[in-house]
Amino acid sequence: MWRRVTLAIPPDLPAVNCVLLSVSPWTYGAGQAQESGSYLSPENALKWLAEQMSKYSGPSQVFAVLITAGQIEQFKSALSALAGVLPLPDVNKTIRRAASAQTLALSRTQIPDNASNLPPIAALSSATTRKASTAQRVISAGQSAGIGTSFDDIAAQIDEFTALAEGVASQASAALDGLAGVSAPAWVYTENGDPATIAGNMRKEPPEPAAVFTLGLVFIGDMEQLKRIIKS
Repeated sequence: MWRRVTLAIPPDLPAVNCVLLSVSPWTYGAGQAQESGSYLSPENALKWLAEQMSKYSGPSQVFAVLITAGQIEQFKSALSALAGVLPLPDVNKTIRRAASAQTLALSRTQIPDNASNLPPIAALSSATTRKASTAQRVISAGQSAGIGTSFDDIAAQIDEFTALAEGVASQASAALDGLAGVSAPAWVYTENGDPATIAGNMRKEPPEPAAVFTLGLVFIGDMEQLKRIIKS
C-alpha cells in the first residue's frame, strides 16, 4: 500500500548497493508529449516501471518513491526537496527538465523584448583556461618552495595545517547537522518478494491518480538500510 511519508537522511546511513529504475514525463515511451509540454500520470509511471521490474526474477526487496503534482511549479518544488535528501542524477536531471518546461511556459505568455542587451561581464572559464591557471599556480608554488625556509616558517605552516584540519572537521560536522534538517514529502511503497509480483501490487491503487507530473524511483536489492530514510 502506498503511504504518504517524510523522507530524511539519517547521519549514520551506510552505502547502499541496489538497482535503480526511474521514470519521468521526459522518459522515452513513458510520458505523453503534447504541444503544451510533457506529462506523466502516476498510473502510467507505474505501468512503465512494472514493465522494467518484470525483467528481474527471484526474491528481493523493493522500495519505491513517487513524486506527484498537478502543476509544473509544484512538481519542480517537490523535486528540489527530494534532491536535498536523495541528490540522485536522475532526480537532478528531472529538475532541469522541469525548470526548462517552466521557463518555456512562462516565455509563451510574455511579449518578446526586442532590446539588444549584452550579457554581463563574467570570468572566462573553460577547460583550457583552467589548465593554464592551474599550471601558473603550480609554477608559483614551486618557486616559493625553493626559497629558504626557517624553523619559524615551518612552525607557522604546521599551525596553518592544524587550523585547516580543524576547519575541515568542523565543516563535516556542520554538513551532518545540515542533513538532519533536510526532508522531503513523498509517496513510498515497500514490499519483499518477486519484483514482477510487487509491480502488479504497486499498480492496484496509484496515489493521486489525477496528477499530470510524476517522478517514479524504484530501488531493488537489500533495502533495510535505505528504508531508514522514512522519517515518519
